[in-house]
This record gives sequence, C-alpha cells and structure tokens, in this order.
Amino acid sequence: MDCPAVTPTTDFDIDKYISESWFVQKQQENGYQKKNDLFCVTATYNKDRKDGLVTVSNRANKGGINQGYQGKGKGIFSSFSNLCAKQLETGTGKLEVQPCFLFNPLNPFDSAGPYWVLAVDDAYDWAIISGGQPTDVVKTTDGSVQCTTKESGTNGSGLWLFSRVPVASDAVIKTMEDKLEAMGVSTSKLLPVAQKGCTYKDMPLKTTQKNEAKAPATTEAKASATTEAEAPTTEADAPATKK
Repeated sequence: MDCPAVTPTTDFDIDKYISESWFVQKQQENGYQKKNDLFCVTATYNKDRKDGLVTVSNRANKGGINQGYQGKGKGIFSSFSNLCAKQLETGTGKLEVQPCFLFNPLNPFDSAGPYWVLAVDDAYDWAIISGGQPTDVVKTTDGSVQCTTKESGTNGSGLWLFSRVPVASDAVIKTMEDKLEAMGVSTSKLLPVAQKGCTYKDMPLKTTQKNEAKAPATTEAKASATTEAEAPTTEADAPATKK
C-alpha cells in the first residue's frame, strides 16, 4: 500500500524561518525523543558559520517541566549534539540535518537526515516539519490511506508542529493538523508537548524586535501568561498558509 506523497513547501524564506526560536506544540516520538522527553521542547537556528550551514540548537526538559535539561548531548551523533542544517533547494523547505563535521566533501557516507518544512503560514508564526516522506501506514476507520513517519531511528523519523509562541491556541494547532490530514499524513500519533510554565533556563532562545510582544517567558508566571490574545482563538482567525 503506497503512502500519499508529500513535498516540502515552496516560496520558502529560510531567513524568516530562522529569525526567531520555535516552540514545539505537538510531535511524534522518534528514536531520540520519547514521551518522557517532551517538555519545554524548543528549536533555534542561526546562520553563524562561514561555510553557510545553519546551526541547529535543540533543547528540552526531561521528566517534567523545568526538570532534567537536554542540551548538546553526550555523543557526536546525538540529536542534541553539534548539528547543522543545509538547504538543498533554494526557495523550498527541503533541508537535511546531521552533525556539522559530516558536512564536508571528504565524507563518503550519505548520513544526513531529511528535514522537510511541509507548511508554514504567511507570517511564519507556525510551521509543520517532517523527517522526510512518511512511510508507515496508519489504519483509518474510513478505509482511506494515511501514513506517518517512523517512530524509531533518527533519519526518516519525526513529525513536529512548531509555533513562535510557547502556548499556541487550539485553533492554530487544529489548522496545522487539518493541513496534515489534507496531505494524507496521520495526526493520530502526535503527542502534546508541555510548554506552559516553562522557564527555558539555559536555552539559547532568540526573538526579533518586531515580535518582542511574543518573546518567550523567562519565569513561570510569564510563561503561563504568554500572549494567548495574540494567537487566533477561532478557526476562522487562523493565519493563511504557504504550501
């Protein structure tokens, strides 16, 4: 049974995409993130290398909000290690990720994992990321074919819903889930990521002056009061998307 083909978004501006940190709202388990790891998960990207690669800073708490810190990782192949991303096609959300040192012409292995931005809204306030083409078939009650990425290993695994604010509205999350369903991607294995109350201690977050009102909280009180008023509160208010 063939899975519906998905493609990275086009008309993609990588500079806008990496301009601020992302907060994971929902995601699947994968080979390096299990249910107990899904607290205060963030992703921050920077163009700060002479070779043009984008540095990837994944951070999270383990075991509970503001508890065990997952930072750079212990091994060079850890998904919380020294990672870099490379855009494979200019103007699209098709990227690949691996430890930075493997991006060199002397590396004989095809070791990079796919990082596909499947959709992003016009204001770059949310985004949907997949670890490449979904390959695992998920049974549906209506008999339609839906698939998702695998939940083990590193390359080819992972499905994430990103938001610029720590706690996105239900309407924004539904918009992302509806987008996936329309692509034939199952949302049944997505797990919520706890963000309310996160202090993001020692996490390398960044914001822009334009969006200071949406800056990540630095105390529990501020985190719980994150700008819900800024996020759409009804499905009709949900922002437009790029695809």
